[in-house]
Amino acid sequence: MNPSDLSFEFKELQASRKRFEQMNKTLESRITFLECEDLKAKKMIEETKKQARELSEIKRKNLENQKNFEEVHRKLKINRDY
Repeated sequence: MNPSDLSFEFKELQASRKRFEQMNKTLESRITFLECEDLKAKKMIEETKKQARELSEIKRKNLENQKNFEEVHRKLKINRDY
């Protein structure tokens, strides 16, 4: 091998290394982005679950209030009938 061949190989290796370093940097950036997106999604899921629990509690209270109202109304009707 002559020196010019070695020089060419060295330059090729440098270029290859630079490409791999850039790819690595890009992948690290993508991973960081995806981790942030994952955290956002988890936060949204938790918020949705919280809202679902709150709505379920409101529905339960409304049903309870409706039953109480119907019971009072039924008792008033019975009392008026006597």
